[in-house]
Amino acid sequence: MKKLSIIIATILISVAANAQNGNGTIMGYVYGSDSTTVKPFATVKVDYNGDILGAVADINGKYKISAVKPGKYNIHAELSMEGKTTVNGLDVHSESITKQNLYLSGNDTLITIEVFSEPLIDIEHINTISLSDIKNSPNIQSPKTMLTNYNSDIQLDANNQMIIRGSRPGDVVYFVDGVKQTDLQSVPGVAINSMSVYTGGIPAKYGDTTGGVVIMNTKGYFDLYYAWKARQ
Repeated sequence: MKKLSIIIATILISVAANAQNGNGTIMGYVYGSDSTTVKPFATVKVDYNGDILGAVADINGKYKISAVKPGKYNIHAELSMEGKTTVNGLDVHSESITKQNLYLSGNDTLITIEVFSEPLIDIEHINTISLSDIKNSPNIQSPKTMLTNYNSDIQLDANNQMIIRGSRPGDVVYFVDGVKQTDLQSVPGVAINSMSVYTGGIPAKYGDTTGGVVIMNTKGYFDLYYAWKARQ
């Protein structure tokens, strides 16, 4: 029994160490040569110092490669009858998601793209609206509209769905007081304490999304009480 406990403890320590090693994630979509049509089931691989990691794009053309050590990678995509492509010099950073869409050549000719200096997206590209700006916003009762006025990368479609940097409707993830939601429900303006939005370089802790993350924190009981007292 003691030996079993030691084995279990060793496994847990190993898992904890791996969880803290600061790996990153690469994800995006695979498109055809027209740059608009997604291509499902394409093979995507990255190579770094001889290590090869791979994934297969899903039915929506989306791929994801996890547990990637920080560094500079070459990423390759290939699909029979659709061609190949390579992106060289893709930067992966610790605890972040690097988004890279891939565009197949449409024939057997290999397309090679060089990436220089800065990573393709800013790491932890976050915009935060101050409490003062929230209080004075004419759109205080519409948090989504408020966000569109603070960043030109954020738009609303005809169905009031948020689109960040050309993402697909429904790809944006919302967290209200730490709870993940598929949409930003109506929240009284006076109850909002802070709002932030990631338009790129989304930390891995927020999960699998390429569409951006909106974080809202509401006021606690005492915040609301003191705000009420101040109006008396």
